[in-house]
Amino acid sequence: MFVGIPDLELFGNENAERTSLDTEERTKISRVVSTLSVARKYIQFYPPTNSNVKSAIQHLSEGLRILFFGHMRDNSVDGNDGSLGKLEIKERPLAPDGLLLTVERDQFRYGDLELGFDSTPSRKLAGDLYDLGVKSIHILPEITRDDLGAFLELTCLSSEEIEEQGGIIDAAKAAGVDHIVLGMAQDLSMVEWGNDSEDVDFLEFLRNKQALRHSPNDPGAQYDFPQDESEDVSDIKDFFLDVAKGSSDKRRHLFQTLGDPARLAETLNHIHAAGESHGSGESEDDGMSSDLLRNTFKTVAGIIKSLPEETSQAIVETMGQAIMTADERTQDNLLKNSLASRIGSGAVEDKILSSMPDGKVAETLEHHVRFHNGTANTISNFLEDFGDDPRRRTAIRHMLVRLLNEDGDG
Repeated sequence: MFVGIPDLELFGNENAERTSLDTEERTKISRVVSTLSVARKYIQFYPPTNSNVKSAIQHLSEGLRILFFGHMRDNSVDGNDGSLGKLEIKERPLAPDGLLLTVERDQFRYGDLELGFDSTPSRKLAGDLYDLGVKSIHILPEITRDDLGAFLELTCLSSEEIEEQGGIIDAAKAAGVDHIVLGMAQDLSMVEWGNDSEDVDFLEFLRNKQALRHSPNDPGAQYDFPQDESEDVSDIKDFFLDVAKGSSDKRRHLFQTLGDPARLAETLNHIHAAGESHGSGESEDDGMSSDLLRNTFKTVAGIIKSLPEETSQAIVETMGQAIMTADERTQDNLLKNSLASRIGSGAVEDKILSSMPDGKVAETLEHHVRFHNGTANTISNFLEDFGDDPRRRTAIRHMLVRLLNEDGDG
């Protein structure tokens, strides 16, 4: 599953890496990046069968396993298939959805944590990847030692050798590298896609596909939702799976939508209606609608993380505006599930919620406390975003306390 866009796994664990790290957590991630770079250095000088190479890959896999699955009872045991395996967890995993590193010219980043700038092997690895056009590395929990070794061997090739194979993405596919997702420079720019009037957006793509399915001999036929609901749900899931696999066409459709708040709101309403019709539709958090919206939101949040600051901030604002103008049930579902479940642990989600009116922010925080195991720490982490606006932070805190007290829970 080697693809070329930095994205979190779809329809999997709801947790993602946190950007607020304590000293021990920073040390774990720094150690993994250091071990990654050292392993690459050994591979540059020794054959794969050398004991130094094997030992470095083993240490790297053990460090990654701790990030993905938490501390295990026995860290020396690997899966029978060469994967990192899962044993009894003794400590909360730090990166259950995988390790997503941003690549800069002379260092790596994990959230706001700068990594490798003080290490020659790490700076060299980051620089070589950067020169190949790699902007992010997402190491997935299913990673194997063979994956790690094959990928690091590729990074030892010259840029000319990589280009002869069609670039790093094609070279990795040919080498059989699985469960490493690379974000390339061209994947992180919206400029080349934003002004193509012939491109259809995500919603139009879904509707066209639905119309063609029912009128295969009439490409111009219109077929209005909500008929054929179950097939439409599959269309949505398949679309985002294709995005994760690196489909440039699907990414283009998605970016066309992310630039227009009104169109994005209409798309979110469509997705909610698809799930609601497929499920029982008895409440705004009814299973299928919640799953579709949550995983759609999660995918977009993962993409936002990989984009340059200026572009990502524009999409954050678009998302906030779209949620506020969406239908009431769609808005409630997004606020009470997609956002409330991630308060204080998802930097992108926090930014999107912060862009909304104070009343909506307070209501979402209340739902976070009541239904998503919210704590004083997660609320405090979120309110830290208002450090430059103490008035707003105080106002939201007071609203939250009042909402909680209204039902006698304060």
